[in-house]
Amino acid sequence: MTARPFVPCQACDAENRIVSRSAEMAHYERRAEAAFDDEALCGADPGGLFLPALEPYPYMMTPCQIAEFTGLTSQGVRKLLAAGEMRGVKFGSKWLVPKLCLLRYLNRREDGGENDEDAQMRQARGSR
Repeated sequence: MTARPFVPCQACDAENRIVSRSAEMAHYERRAEAAFDDEALCGADPGGLFLPALEPYPYMMTPCQIAEFTGLTSQGVRKLLAAGEMRGVKFGSKWLVPKLCLLRYLNRREDGGENDEDAQMRQARGSR
């Protein structure tokens, strides 16, 4: 995965120097979150098959963007989300799916099954 271009945060100037001591902690937390996101994305795509192709898309993807990427219909993506087969967040009537969740879904399909966590969630929902 290629490194993200440098974008200074509000606590930094253009040379990445901390300009506000009160914002220093937030600066380091943002840097740690970005590193975690990159590690999590790489971990969810161990073969590096999908990440290069997903690079032009935003981190939070709409069903239309996922449909464009996967070849499914946007309605099919929304059905997967509603059924819990793909994870996402619903804001009112709109869905957003983090790339990490899309990668986990794609790799689970590629492996021909679901991971233990998803199986336990489905089993818990069915027993209510």
